[in-house]
Parts: sequence; C-alpha cells; structure tokens
Amino acid sequence: MASKSKKVKLITEVKSDMKTADVKDFTQKFAMDDLTLKIEGKSLFVSKWVLSLVSPVFKKMLESDFKEGRSNEIELPGKSYASFYQFLKAIYPCGTDVTEETVFDIFPLAEEYQITNLKVKCVNCMNKIIGDKPSMENMFKILELICMYDMGDVITVDKCLDTMVPKINHVPTLKEFEAQHNIPADVKVRLRDKIITAAFPHGFIMIR
Repeated sequence: MASKSKKVKLITEVKSDMKTADVKDFTQKFAMDDLTLKIEGKSLFVSKWVLSLVSPVFKKMLESDFKEGRSNEIELPGKSYASFYQFLKAIYPCGTDVTEETVFDIFPLAEEYQITNLKVKCVNCMNKIIGDKPSMENMFKILELICMYDMGDVITVDKCLDTMVPKINHVPTLKEFEAQHNIPADVKVRLRDKIITAAFPHGFIMIR
C-alpha cells in the first residue's frame, strides 16, 4: 500500500508526464513508468500505480505475491497490441474519449479488467452509434457484444434488432454479416422473424 506522500509524488509525476504530451505515448518510457507490458512482441510502458488505481483486476495482480506482482515486465498473450494501446489511452489521465472507431476494441478490455466507468462510457458510445444511423457492420458488432457480455440491462437485443431490420434488404447481405460475427442461433431466428414481420406487417395472404 503506497503511503500518502508517495501517492502525492506519483500524482505529481503523472501531471508532469502529461505536460510532456497531452496523451501519453506508451511506446516511450516516462519517469513514473515502472512496468512494461509485452504484447505481440512489442512493449508498452505504464505505471503500476495508475493501473491499480483504475482496475481492481490489475490491483490484485500487481499487489499479489505471484510472478506478476514481483515483476517489472508482464506478457499478455492473446491480446491485440493496437486494442490494448487504445484501452490504455482511455484509462490514463488526460486520455482520449471512447469513439465509434475505438469502442469495439476498448469494451472487452474494460469488461475483463472491471473498469466500471469505462464500461459506462462504452455503453453510452454504443447507444449513440445506434441512434446515429449506424452501418450494418457496427450494428452486428454491437449485437455480438450484447450477446457475449450479457448486456441486456443496458442495451437490449430487441433495440439492436429493431435498428438493424430496416437496413437489411436482401438475405445474402444478412448471411454475409452473420458469418463474420458470433451471433447465437436464437438471436438469428429473432432477427429473421422481425424481418419477415416488417416485410409482411399484415401477415401472409393465401391466394387460391
């Protein structure tokens, strides 16, 4: 546990580093950086204190007696370097906002590292995307996240599907997007049902 004087010193160092660059360049080592994250063979320089402050997962990892807690370098296998860089930019002081271009990289990491305020920013961003005439690609990305992370309490599947239906004008397009994204079978059925209902609002008429 850092003492009060040490915390004040770290905060001063953070502010000093941020004066050097409005948004921290994680490829460069600043005065307060005491941890190197190795991702896809590349290095990102960060502060253990900052990571522990924003994430309970990092806090537990870095304050433990295991290898991660004692080491000044941690390998993160299976992570995307580009995605993690955007994630770090979003959690650091003077960081960047979550945008339509970065939300799909950031949200899974915000979930994994249990950063509540960042998850809220991501949800707000996705709701904004839904309300701003989104592309089908972005809608399928949002739908995939909703299903994967059980986000029904903040963005419902039906809200997502209802936004998608008017954009789907032929079946090959639907099949193409479904093949690119991990959507549960029952959700695919619900989407098709909504498409049929929209196309035939009064039901089928049998002609004899």
